Amino acid sequence: MKRNKILFIGEINKPIANANGICIETLAEELSVEHDCYISSYLVRNTKATEIINRVVYKRVKPTLFYRMREKSRVGKTTPSKELLYKISLIFNKIKKMIFLPLYPITSIGFILKYYIFLDKLHQEEKFDIIVSQYFPIDSLLAGYLLKRKYPKIKHAQYLVDTLSNGATVKFLPDEWVRKKTLKWENFLISKSDLSLVLLSHKLHYMSKQFEENIEKIKFTDIPLFKPKTQQDTTVTTDTYQTKFIYSGSLVPNLRSPIGALDILLNLVNIDTQIEFYTQGGYEEYLKKMSKKDNFSSYGFINHELLLEKIEKMDILVSIGNSHSDMIPSKTFEYISTGKPIIHFYDNDKDASIPYLEKYGNCLLVDTRNTQKSNIKKVELYLGEKPCRIDMTLKSKAFEMNSPQYTTNILLSLLKKQVQEQEH
Repeated sequence: MKRNKILFIGEINKPIANANGICIETLAEELSVEHDCYISSYLVRNTKATEIINRVVYKRVKPTLFYRMREKSRVGKTTPSKELLYKISLIFNKIKKMIFLPLYPITSIGFILKYYIFLDKLHQEEKFDIIVSQYFPIDSLLAGYLLKRKYPKIKHAQYLVDTLSNGATVKFLPDEWVRKKTLKWENFLISKSDLSLVLLSHKLHYMSKQFEENIEKIKFTDIPLFKPKTQQDTTVTTDTYQTKFIYSGSLVPNLRSPIGALDILLNLVNIDTQIEFYTQGGYEEYLKKMSKKDNFSSYGFINHELLLEKIEKMDILVSIGNSHSDMIPSKTFEYISTGKPIIHFYDNDKDASIPYLEKYGNCLLVDTRNTQKSNIKKVELYLGEKPCRIDMTLKSKAFEMNSPQYTTNILLSLLKKQVQEQEH
């Protein structure tokens, strides 16, 4: 079999990847067994311009000033000067958004061109067969589009882990205006791609009339992070003395809030708890205030491998649903892969995570719209039953679409199509 060259165009990747970055890392590592895989991403803290990790070649470009300011403000222990830098970076970003408002959601034409030039040089050196550009951010999609436009023979797949036109509401901007802008961009970019991979949770949105002209370019997949543990350990995870909880993932105002979950977990009466949050995104002040409690600690994002080790040591995995949007937190599938007990807090009847968690089974669903007293009792009863770890190798078929192989097979179908076109 020919070893093809595949480039994933992303944003934040190892060692401290965001959710989207973890998805493309997983796909690249799966494909790298039989193909040469590259990931282009941003040159941020603790990274190198070029390095090889788990057979994947990482090539990094210097990001925008906003990213550099924001990352510098998040490294190490929080200080007043770093808090000020973070606030300045947000103000700077808001000014940029206002300047580029007519081109929403673009915030920097200069960086898009810089990223494109970087990728163009990389392609001239490596001659890629497939490029996979990821959203979020739109910069990656547009850089991939420009590369495809210059080199039409490259197969270009868009990987829409997030979605332009079916995401969260945007503060201070009219919903209808945002919808029209994002639909226009998304339809344009889908039409110019060879394939656009969309998450299954957004299927109704993308099967609507809004995308009927481009429906042939769209294929549905799911978050590729289900990799079941092979151990058969199903021992009770909680002990008599202390129950250890962990939450990992982003927290976003107006989309995913920790307040409902912590109002319950920090007020359990009959359970001795230790709670750790590994998160960023907008609730830093609230979490800092909660950290004054002896049993609660909040940290920023950490190395993904280290995070997985911490998850393995914890008793209960905390999941927080989105208040709206069809987006599923990618961490859901890493949680499910462990077989450990999950407590999922939600305030939205259409929470996209719930069907997966119900299929998983080893989970307690807590509606934070119910009274605090009843929810505390519900959680304490659940913990009192000593929830156990389950063997997830027995559920591999149920989560087949969430395996890395499912999505990589779709991407590799582009290579088969390329061979067929050459033969004709």
